[in-house]
Amino acid sequence: MKEHATRFWWMASVPVIVGGVAYAVGCSNDADDSAKNFQGVYGTCKVDDNPCTEDCRPSSNLANFLPDGTVVEVGPGDAGPAPACQEWVCRSGTATLEEVDPGDPCKTAKGRNGHCAAGARCLECVTATDCSGKKAYCSNNECIACDDGLQNGNETGVDCGTTDCGRCNGTGCSKDGQCASEKCVDDVCCETWCTDKCSSCELDGFKGACKHRAFGTTDFDTGCTGSSICDGNGVCKLRHLADCQSGADCIGGICAGRCSNNNACSVGTDCNNGNCRFVCLGAKGIPCEQNEECGSKSCEPDAGACN
Repeated sequence: MKEHATRFWWMASVPVIVGGVAYAVGCSNDADDSAKNFQGVYGTCKVDDNPCTEDCRPSSNLANFLPDGTVVEVGPGDAGPAPACQEWVCRSGTATLEEVDPGDPCKTAKGRNGHCAAGARCLECVTATDCSGKKAYCSNNECIACDDGLQNGNETGVDCGTTDCGRCNGTGCSKDGQCASEKCVDDVCCETWCTDKCSSCELDGFKGACKHRAFGTTDFDTGCTGSSICDGNGVCKLRHLADCQSGADCIGGICAGRCSNNNACSVGTDCNNGNCRFVCLGAKGIPCEQNEECGSKSCEPDAGACN
């Protein structure tokens, strides 16, 4: 290890380092022209662009170098502080850049804590064990978090698409732990659990997003089948001509009487084998296939909707 001399007082036979600048013993600043240098000769303090030589020189202008291996804060002239994983070291009176020991702490270009490696590289990580946080992983020696709201590192989507983060929504799955969302629904990774009837995470064009099934479709997973179908708004309702008690239960919005023969029934009832009953009918604009499905008794064939 090199000996750091920053703000360190040396013996009387060598200069003093203050703020990365060397001064002779007794010389406090560059305005002190009465100070003796370490040889006992009065001289004039002056700014020196080489931090490895003293600033108060004798009249003979004899340079007095700091010992080899002394580490100083700044380099010659306008060089300034050393870059990460390097340091300015005095060699024969000149400050030169040298690598620090591997493993020494450093700051990365993004200001994160890291450790020095061969080649004067400041690395934040080498493996995932060097990173902290939920599902953080190491990519190109940088720690990437799976919850930073960015698509970075090896990710194929925002915070997803890697072994560490999990699969992106819409990607096939067989168990929750495979997904970044930790929700495997309808055999795809989904944004929510999507538990409502007539909703799915595997609809074409929307895989991974919980969307309502289309009007007139069934949902076997939630039991919307048989006499019931989806209304396109996430609600399971009764099909046309199904027995009903209220129009709110019907996909067509009407629960009314219909007489299949000429027997007289009370208003709002239907006659079926001699028994009057209520059935679901379609209101105007509701999709239909035959006239009997519509409250108006008319299904427009071209439009496929009740008149």
